[in-house]
Amino acid sequence: MPVADSHGVMTLDVGGMPVKFQPIDGWCPASRDLTRSVLREAQEEIKVLVVFGGCKEMRTAHDIDDPIPNFGMLAVPTEMWSTDIGNDRAAFVDLIAENLGAIDLAAAMKEEMDSRRAQIQSRIDAAKRAGMTLQVDDPIDLGLLVHDDDAACFGVNLRVVTGLASSDAYTKDIGIVTLFCATELQGRAVICMMQTQLEPSPRSSRSRSLEPVLKLVRSQVKRLIELNPDQGLAI
Repeated sequence: MPVADSHGVMTLDVGGMPVKFQPIDGWCPASRDLTRSVLREAQEEIKVLVVFGGCKEMRTAHDIDDPIPNFGMLAVPTEMWSTDIGNDRAAFVDLIAENLGAIDLAAAMKEEMDSRRAQIQSRIDAAKRAGMTLQVDDPIDLGLLVHDDDAACFGVNLRVVTGLASSDAYTKDIGIVTLFCATELQGRAVICMMQTQLEPSPRSSRSRSLEPVLKLVRSQVKRLIELNPDQGLAI
């Protein structure tokens, strides 16, 4: 687990290049236990650099299955671990925006959920025993939500409806929104993933309720770029 300096800045090794990271205000690095739990569940296609989330949750969560309303991680595609993509961030972002749109992120998330179906069903059964209802919809692909010179961000929403079996008055319509932002840092392809819960669940990529999570991820990407300024051309 990377160690932060006195200013809370971590230096991460990405294919031999030092990439600096610091969570935005209100977000903190995960505990060792939670980080290990995430690494165990991570897909082989990515290498997780650091796990972070809302400071309150990070003080209490120790396992990926614990309730974590605000959650994020920095990762690198495994096949691009040591690939030098150059320092033209805007060109790389344009390339990602053009090509990653062909990937069905909702289908990928559904596949991940199917692999954890027994755990999800166990939660539904436990809710029923407690006199509650729990409905988990299939994830919806929100498409390209951010495309500027800094990053290309794609989103997925998972709608969860909870309530009391005896009354509709206490129904909660929650959207678990996950954004995947691709950018270039120190010549490396880096993915910043941030997830948060919105109520009510956004119905489409044009929903105004998405603004809070878009603001969060833009702030984190901006901080990453400030910590890792372009080196310019060697003389």
